Amino acid sequence: MQELLDFEQELFADRVFLGWDAPLLESVKHWLLADARRDVLASTMVVVPTSNSGRRLRMALSEGGGVISPHVVVPNRLFEVQGVASKQESLWAWVRVIQALGLDQFPHLFPNHDTGGKVGFHEALALAKQFIQLREELADANASFRDAGYHSIEKERWDELNELESLMLKQLGKWKLRDPILTKRDQVLAPDLPSGVERIVVACVPDPTPMAIRALNSLLAQGLPIQILVHAPEAEKEGFDSWGLPCVDHWSKRNIEMPDWQQRLHVVDTAGDAAESCIQILSDQNTAADEAALALCDPSFESPLEKTFSERGWSLYNPEGRGLAESGLVGLLRAMRDLVGKEGSFEAFRDFVRLPGAELFLPEKVSRHFAAEQMDKLYVEHLPETVSDARFLAESHQREIIQSVASHIDLLNDQLEAKKMGALLRRWLSEWLGYCDQKVAKAIEPGLAEAIDALDRLAAHAETIAADEAFEMLAESVRSARVPSERGDTVLDLQGWLEISYDPAKHLILAGMHEECVPEGTADDSFLPDTLRNQLGLRDMRARFARDSFILQTAISSRTNGGRVDAIVSRFNQSGEARKPSRLLMRQSGRELAALVSHLFNESASQPRSRGAWQRDWQLQVPDLENRYVGDERINISPSAIKDYLDCPFRFYLKRIAKMRTYDANKREMDALDFGKLCHHVLDEFGADKAIRNSSDAAELEDYFMARLDVAMEQLFGKNLSLPLIVQLESARERLRAFAGIQAADRAMGWCIVETEYQIGKHGDDWQIANHPVTMAIDRIDRHEDGNQWRVWDYKTSGKAKHPKEAHLRRWREEQNRPQLGELCDLSGKLYGWAEVQLPMYAAFAQQRFSTGELPQVGYINLPRAISDVAFAPWAPFDESLVEHAMSWAEAAVVKIREGDFNQVAQYPSEQRDWDDFAELAPDGLEVAFVWPKTSAPIK
Repeated sequence: MQELLDFEQELFADRVFLGWDAPLLESVKHWLLADARRDVLASTMVVVPTSNSGRRLRMALSEGGGVISPHVVVPNRLFEVQGVASKQESLWAWVRVIQALGLDQFPHLFPNHDTGGKVGFHEALALAKQFIQLREELADANASFRDAGYHSIEKERWDELNELESLMLKQLGKWKLRDPILTKRDQVLAPDLPSGVERIVVACVPDPTPMAIRALNSLLAQGLPIQILVHAPEAEKEGFDSWGLPCVDHWSKRNIEMPDWQQRLHVVDTAGDAAESCIQILSDQNTAADEAALALCDPSFESPLEKTFSERGWSLYNPEGRGLAESGLVGLLRAMRDLVGKEGSFEAFRDFVRLPGAELFLPEKVSRHFAAEQMDKLYVEHLPETVSDARFLAESHQREIIQSVASHIDLLNDQLEAKKMGALLRRWLSEWLGYCDQKVAKAIEPGLAEAIDALDRLAAHAETIAADEAFEMLAESVRSARVPSERGDTVLDLQGWLEISYDPAKHLILAGMHEECVPEGTADDSFLPDTLRNQLGLRDMRARFARDSFILQTAISSRTNGGRVDAIVSRFNQSGEARKPSRLLMRQSGRELAALVSHLFNESASQPRSRGAWQRDWQLQVPDLENRYVGDERINISPSAIKDYLDCPFRFYLKRIAKMRTYDANKREMDALDFGKLCHHVLDEFGADKAIRNSSDAAELEDYFMARLDVAMEQLFGKNLSLPLIVQLESARERLRAFAGIQAADRAMGWCIVETEYQIGKHGDDWQIANHPVTMAIDRIDRHEDGNQWRVWDYKTSGKAKHPKEAHLRRWREEQNRPQLGELCDLSGKLYGWAEVQLPMYAAFAQQRFSTGELPQVGYINLPRAISDVAFAPWAPFDESLVEHAMSWAEAAVVKIREGDFNQVAQYPSEQRDWDDFAELAPDGLEVAFVWPKTSAPIK
């Protein structure tokens, strides 16, 4: 790259070498103030690497006695242009051209595209963004698509890009707009400087773009004095070109020595460990905040660094500000994009109603919190895919919310003219911005204004715009917006790699010195591979490496006397992806290099965590609630409640007393409970239908099941089923088909259904255990035609077939800490306790209620995933002694529940942990997740 630029130069700027034994900021300040005529600063333009370095320089000059501050700018200020197409207008131009032509006309650019296939708006927009970025990169070297094709072996691709570009430029011309790239390239030949500028000082800028250098060349040719400050001693002048850029050959091979690297290169495991290591280093060195500098070399470390430093009282200031890509308004725009299409997404509807600004579309006196709750409930129960599906399945108050939002959306969909659409969007956006934080609104407003202005531009030329396209472009306009950070009580700046040269702090910590971060990027680029970049004069990987080698060297050299540089390398980033140490840390040779590599790739010094990367920030309080199973308004006990207590008393308390439940508002299909209810509904209707339940014709039963299943599915989920629901429907069909055959055979053997979904207590047959009323529903009760034999069944639709004995009795293990509520069962020399008592309770009740004489037979009717396992599964042997033993445990459980004995926490075995409702709440264990009462007395 240097060769190309040097070839074009005829005049040379003055180079001034400042040395690197002192901080750069101090050196630049003293050099600028060295002129006895202080007023010369007012006519000076100082070019600095970044906006933050410019801020630092202005502050230093004001403190150093600079009466009138110079013009301090970044390199691209030299060729800024006005009165050209905005980013939004350029995007629209590219999108219109791509959609109008299709991609099959460009076989080299899009070799895998289907012939004749239409290009969707989102695909066209993604391509437009890519092409705009590519043009901007090429413009840095004053190059075009045609120039790239001249140097590339893929000339056909670049020719097709050049053709697309020509059509895009014609589109901009049709809209009477100037192309910003071509205008910028023209501006370089005659840069527009502020009035009164008489000289330019390039203050240690190690990586100006080729376009910036061309602009400086133009100014130099006009006779404007230019001085190049270099952060290096005169003895190093052979390592820099005439513009102060590090020479690639020199800096790519140069060794870089880090003093005491054994103590200053730190290897850790995770981003969190890296943040902790930064704190520890500052503490060990007793570094004051005003003497410390923290460089964010790996961007993925931003969040853990800010969190850890904030917790330790070192609030960080990020000059880049906070990104708004995930802000509420951007989310609102994305939701609207998905709502205004032909089939509005109900998922987008749910997202919309929970975001600030949704109130504008909701019925009067309906809050977005209530609307979000109702829409989540509608989704969990019915899983609608579209807004129209949801409207069909909704209850009246839910339908009112849907219709209110839909009526506003219809207003927009009816506006086919861009002008009218723009007016409506302006009104909505004005209202929505009022719901934003003032700083967020201020940061977002310019982008939104640009997007609306682009719509007005298209309207003036009779362009038609779809509503979802408009919202996509609105979201795109604010995607890169950032809210400036406030310094407030911050004590340390979090700065980027290119900022560190201008930071005078004595102690510098480089957080995340990883390959592909420093130096940044890779050589793999589908359009601009490294070899082509070099031929075009763009910065390639070797140039980046040379630049960053120089920056690291100056960072170390300027802190040799009384300073320190530490670098931290992590094996994994915040996302768990493996990281490699930067090559810049291995600029040694011989044995020194071998020792350094061994150090960097050895086991990290960070301590392993006992329970993975997760750590608890706080403990939960055990809620102090009244026991719902005692008092005048006590609730009835059920077999499932007793099962929960036998499983774990404390989890029983959380679930049954505190009413804590897992809640999945994002499920995509029926969960096990939903699927079971669906099958049970069909089977209950069958058992209650006397015209069909006595049939022994399998085909007749199958037809009945299929018809009732279709009706039930439509009532629950509507007519337009998603693919997951269709799959589950087919699974239910297969199970019920298999059941039709075994049910027909069972009826032929003389068994008749007497009761289905029998609700105890509804027939004047109240029942109690330990003087406590019981609520339970028996799925099915059969009686043989002989009048003497009875059976009690429970339908099971779980994935695998279950045997009732194995489900009810659990091998007793002391380490699981389950409640032992009576003697254990000794079966074949092994001890068992009761896991649940459902079927024994059913049997005891049925024997009493229906006067069966002998104990009824009990069991499961299994309808599992494997069709071959669909079967009646009786529990045999099953006798009075087993029922008596189970009932004694049930009675003891009821007593314990009434007494409020809930402190015991079971330790689940590994195979049960996946089904623990409280696992996510307490990954470190319930026994440490909650603050327990100081007294050992049971919870009352």
